[in-house]
Amino acid sequence: MIQESSTIVVKSKAFAVRIVNLYKHLIYDKKEYVLSQQVLKCGTRIGADIHAVVCGQGTTDFAAKMRNALQEASETEYWLELLRDTNYLTKEEAESILKDCVELIKILLSITKIVTPARDTAPIIKSVKPANDSTSIGKNVKPTNDSTSIGRSVKSMSDSVFHIPHRRDSFGKR
Repeated sequence: MIQESSTIVVKSKAFAVRIVNLYKHLIYDKKEYVLSQQVLKCGTRIGADIHAVVCGQGTTDFAAKMRNALQEASETEYWLELLRDTNYLTKEEAESILKDCVELIKILLSITKIVTPARDTAPIIKSVKPANDSTSIGKNVKPTNDSTSIGRSVKSMSDSVFHIPHRRDSFGKR
C-alpha cells in the first residue's frame, strides 16, 4: 500500500531524527525536561505510525494509522509552539522545525482525506432546559449517601446531554 521510499515515510523519519536531536538539545543545553519529553513522544510517534503502515493489514489499518499520525503531528506542532513561546527555542530554531511539522500535517491531511470517507462523528450536544428558573438551582435538593442513585443521576444526565451517533463502517453496517 505504501512503500518505504514514499515521500511521507522518508520525511517522517527525517523529522523524527530532528525531534530526537531537539530533545538532546533541550535536556543538555537548556535543562528542560518536561516539554522535551512531550515533543519527543509525539514527534517520533508520527514516523512510527507511518512506518507501521508499510506492513499494514489493509485499508482500515492504513486509514487508522494515518489518522493517528496526523493527530501526533498536530500535537507536536502544539509542543513546538509552546517551546518557542516559552523561549526554550529561538524564533529561528522553532520556525525551521515547525515548517517541517506543518509540511507533514499537510501531507497527512491529504492522505486522510483520500482514504477516509467524509462523515460526522463528533458528538451532538442537545440543549438542556432546566426544570425551574436559574434562581432555584440547588433548592429542594436532599443530600443522600446512596451512591447508586448518584450513578443513575449522572448516567441519565449524560444520556440526555450527549447523543453520540453510531459509527458506520465503509459498508454501511453498524
